[in-house]
Amino acid sequence: MADSRLQKMANRSAFPVLPEELWLLIFGFLDETSQAIARNVCHEWRALVLVTTRGVIPRIFAEDLVCNVSLLVWQRDVLGRPLNKKTCARAAKGGHLDVLQYAREQGCPWDEQTCSFAAQGGQLAILQYVREQGCPWGTWTCAFAAKGGQLAILQYVREQGCPWDEKTCSVAAEYGHLAILQYAHDNGCPWGTWTCAFAAKGGHLAILQYARDNGCPWDESSCAKAAKRGHLAILQYLHDNGCPWDELTCENAAEGDHLAILQYAHDNGCPWDESTCKYAAMNGHLAVLQYAHDNGCPWDEMTCSTAAQYGHLAILQYAHDNGCPWDKWTCKAAKKGGHLAILQYAHDNGCPRYAINL
Repeated sequence: MADSRLQKMANRSAFPVLPEELWLLIFGFLDETSQAIARNVCHEWRALVLVTTRGVIPRIFAEDLVCNVSLLVWQRDVLGRPLNKKTCARAAKGGHLDVLQYAREQGCPWDEQTCSFAAQGGQLAILQYVREQGCPWGTWTCAFAAKGGQLAILQYVREQGCPWDEKTCSVAAEYGHLAILQYAHDNGCPWGTWTCAFAAKGGHLAILQYARDNGCPWDESSCAKAAKRGHLAILQYLHDNGCPWDELTCENAAEGDHLAILQYAHDNGCPWDESTCKYAAMNGHLAVLQYAHDNGCPWDEMTCSTAAQYGHLAILQYAHDNGCPWDKWTCKAAKKGGHLAILQYAHDNGCPRYAINL
């Protein structure tokens, strides 16, 4: 295969013909971005890339195409990708000032995202330049600085009058940036229940404790987020310290296959409803469904129809064998999802049909 491709190259290519070993050696030194570019040069180079990568088509990412001006021009002129607001934002995040300047000279638009991405990437010089050129910013600039853990950037933009809101604290909490959260709170940045919820989502106990010690409110969403991500220690802290919870905690635990979370929540009085079984069925979590049913969690027709929709035959069999009701929507969902075995099982076991032809 390789010999045939290289022979065609020797016959048709304008490039100097080298021995096969040298071509493969040269292309073997290319990184994935360069390989992706090379395969767009000509048929011969495309063949060489595929030989080098053993048939794996190399990927090219948007962030890689703003590393220098030549690549930016290539993506526009060869790939036909127009310059847009994301071009400036990606160049700003990567600190590529020359690319950003060229893009602007070519009439490329920008918006608040350029400042936000620069802030996230810690690109102070870029941020200063774009602001001098009139690029807008807003509350997302502070939030993205918080997301990136860029304390110096956050301090700078605040000194320059950039606005912030609850997103700054919430994002800092989610990504575990305690110093950012402390600075924001000490300097009057508002926070709310989402700060605790996102700290719980990220599994950041120290963040959660700091927020609570300093008067940050919380609500049921904190427990729900902790359950969804499987953070048992966080959920225990929340419950031990009086954070409320509701049915969404058990629902999220079931959806994520977090059996220990579900057991803890139920053992400690967290309410549940039919959605717990539904989401266990949706995701094929048989052990979770068995635990919920064995411990008195209610279920309804949605358990069976959801299992059918997502192709979980074992779930449907367990539910039906244990008295879970079903209706015509079970067959309809199985048919819509193309799950013939489930459709056949439901029909054979007396499930009402929804005008279907087996």
